[in-house]
Amino acid sequence: MALLEYRSLIKTGPYDAYRYFVAAKGMITAGDLGTAQSLLRSSLKLKKTAEANKWLGQLLFRLRRVAESLPYLKAAVKGLPNDPQLKFFIGGAYVLSNQQEKAQTVLQELQALSPDYRGTNKLKRMIEARWKSGEVAK
Repeated sequence: MALLEYRSLIKTGPYDAYRYFVAAKGMITAGDLGTAQSLLRSSLKLKKTAEANKWLGQLLFRLRRVAESLPYLKAAVKGLPNDPQLKFFIGGAYVLSNQQEKAQTVLQELQALSPDYRGTNKLKRMIEARWKSGEVAK
């Protein structure tokens, strides 16, 4: 769908948070991350959902706005506690914001939750690369 079609969808139900969420996913697919971000924020204003928080958190993370992404990712995990992808992004955000203990804790949670998830080993490598051989974060 094009942006105009998504806007028409929203016009038919302007108080339906899910319509904004669907439109945002479409905009991400189309590569229009600015519009997607705006639509996700609109969705969250109407209704706080774990899915919209997750998508906005991931989008901000990918835009290298790590500190801004963490509150959305943390809010999402309350509704999606067993989502390995979400745990991976939270762990990655902790690595990039130099929070070693929190990153290690998330890695342990991820290993227990989904040891075969491809992000588990990736997060482990990120932690090892950031804090080589037991260096303590400052």
